[in-house]
Amino acid sequence: MKRLALAALLMIVLFSVADAQEDLRRAYVTGGRLAEWLKQSTSARYEEDSEGVNTYTIGKGWGYVIGILDSRTDEVDLPKGARLRDVMTIVARYLEAHPELSNEPASDLVIVALKEESERRAAGAKP
Repeated sequence: MKRLALAALLMIVLFSVADAQEDLRRAYVTGGRLAEWLKQSTSARYEEDSEGVNTYTIGKGWGYVIGILDSRTDEVDLPKGARLRDVMTIVARYLEAHPELSNEPASDLVIVALKEESERRAAGAKP
């Protein structure tokens, strides 16, 4: 009886761990979700709370990108004098140009977008 109870407990623990790991994978903000958040922020003036603009959604997108920049500053070389709006536009354009990456972690896509833009600028291309 004790073995059966122990086996049942072990099964419950193993399934709980598997469920928790699945939840963590789903917790990623995907490129598609970040693209949705940034779509409004690049099409409207952020400072205005105008009709039809969801400032909460805008704030989520901007806050997410700022958080990635703060936590991974050593991976990105932003141009001197870069404005936050410019960074958001770069990331939004990259996500729009690459819908096939919409299920990838947004944190990685933010870095890739900014690295590619930095490389383009270094090569002399216009934004």
